[in-house]
Amino acid sequence: MDPVPILQKLLTDATNDLPAPPESAILSHGAPAVDIGVCSLLAVYLQSVTPHQLNSNPRITEGCAIVPQGRFAFQTWRCAPATMPPGADAITAASLASLTDALAIWDGMVFRRTYGTLLPDGPPAKSALVSLTPLGPAGGMAGWQLLLDIELSRPTTTS
Repeated sequence: MDPVPILQKLLTDATNDLPAPPESAILSHGAPAVDIGVCSLLAVYLQSVTPHQLNSNPRITEGCAIVPQGRFAFQTWRCAPATMPPGADAITAASLASLTDALAIWDGMVFRRTYGTLLPDGPPAKSALVSLTPLGPAGGMAGWQLLLDIELSRPTTTS
């Protein structure tokens, strides 16, 4: 399964999930630079592709199904308070806005996984939400990262 159409759909869906569209929504080759002159950023990228053994028993090594598994990352960033020292109200407001973005993307991914609409077309693939982790502050911004694993092909058998 080609990860490029998956990336494009994930970016479109995540952008639509946000309460307000970001100033910049990008497909990135990796973790984005966050000091790009915008106050809200959404980046989606393929963090890694690894072989994934479908057999959960580690003692069985023959006839195990192996599939490539892609780990897709979403990063959503918002401006953090720039005044020094920032007041409690400013920190709280920025934190809540950032968390609201992250949870909107998380909820959208849960919905699409549940209803089989996560991928652009074809049969649904196995997927798992891995984590939702705070990021930053970096370059005057703070954000969240969501990791999502998706199997990228049908199983093949090893011998």
